[in-house]
Amino acid sequence: MNRKHFISTLAGAAVTTAVTPKIALAGSTDAKTELVSPSAVPPAPKHKVKRGVCLYSYQQTMMFNRITLEECFEEMASLGAYGLEAIGQVFIKDYPEPTSSFVNEYWRLIDKYGLTPVSYTNFHDKYLQFNPQSLDDNVEYQTRAFKLGKMFGFNKFRMLVGTPIPLLERMMPIAE
Repeated sequence: MNRKHFISTLAGAAVTTAVTPKIALAGSTDAKTELVSPSAVPPAPKHKVKRGVCLYSYQQTMMFNRITLEECFEEMASLGAYGLEAIGQVFIKDYPEPTSSFVNEYWRLIDKYGLTPVSYTNFHDKYLQFNPQSLDDNVEYQTRAFKLGKMFGFNKFRMLVGTPIPLLERMMPIAE
């Protein structure tokens, strides 16, 4: 089973379970419950829930140059993905100082595959080093990450669990 098939199968199962758990069980009470045929599934709700994918899902293969950014976007589009979450350290070539040609190529691919940048996630590496940096150094580091996120079209920024409260407090005006 390839990754595309696995993701679409897992996503389909999750959606079916979340949206129609009683229909999936078909009212059966025995241990050998069978799924109802697709024709018995009610129509999709009127709201438009859209699928998104995080490039972190591809980090290992990207890190070892087994897949390109374009191949990631192509696969995401083939799965019906709309939204994109990205971690700068994973997808930005020459992180943290991407070239203008990389930024232009990114936007070309976003347009080509119809994806929408949604959320930029940043690891707070400097807090995790053996020789911790000052709060000011970390504010500078995160500010650079915010600017990178904005450059790539993200309007949400996700700080990971464990980000120190004083850093979050200092970043609020910058985020606004």
